[in-house]
Amino acid sequence: MADLGIIGYGNMGSAIAQGYKNKYPKAKVLVFDKDKAKLKIAKFKTAKFLKELAENSNILLIAVKPQDIDSLLLELKRFSLKDKTLISIAAGIPISRLEKFLGKDTKIIRVMPNLGAFVQRSISAMAKNKNVSNKDFSSAKRIFAGLGKVLEVKEKEINAITAVSGSGPGYIYYFLALLEKAAQKAGFDKEKARRLILETAVASVLLAEKSGMEFSELVKKVASKKGTTEAGLKEFKKAELGKTVEKAVLSALKRAKQISRRIVD
Repeated sequence: MADLGIIGYGNMGSAIAQGYKNKYPKAKVLVFDKDKAKLKIAKFKTAKFLKELAENSNILLIAVKPQDIDSLLLELKRFSLKDKTLISIAAGIPISRLEKFLGKDTKIIRVMPNLGAFVQRSISAMAKNKNVSNKDFSSAKRIFAGLGKVLEVKEKEINAITAVSGSGPGYIYYFLALLEKAAQKAGFDKEKARRLILETAVASVLLAEKSGMEFSELVKKVASKKGTTEAGLKEFKKAELGKTVEKAVLSALKRAKQISRRIVD
């Protein structure tokens, strides 16, 4: 019996499998994907059929695209899921929809990992239904601990998490791209500009993590009175960058809610 059966061996499915195995080398992982080409390159034991995976895994993890979820659930409902825990990372799919197909007595956990999973630095937000015991939830946490940090939340918070940590890497890359472009305007070629920005960003995040200081305090440590940083920050304040960032996050939250409602409807 496999400890974990993964349905969908794409980028995130393979990252979860590898992260779990790295952290717990003795764990047994079974994977299935309708695309047989993906299974040929899998580094884990594979199941030829969905039924084989469902019957031989204690925990089932759904890692398919949201548009493929209904057809998958219709297949899964044909198998006995009693005593099994079902985990879904499908974006925008609420627990209620999974229960609608699989039954309200099914143990279901919804997880929102982020891009950091590919470098074992994900922050994975996890919400569960009432059927999931503390023991079941701890077993699920072990899986995502292999990808980074785990945060237990209420399901109603998932959309906000999507808008912040799910979309967050996109915001950060966008800002880094702007800095890179500005560095080139200041006289650097693209290669040097990229190296400068990357090293600066990595060092800044590591210092924030290690120091435990508030971001606002770290800003003050860099921005000496009448210095260069203060001059740059004044431009951000004039442009009301803070309001723009707030609007971006709230806009992403609104869209996450719209997607969830559309899928439910």
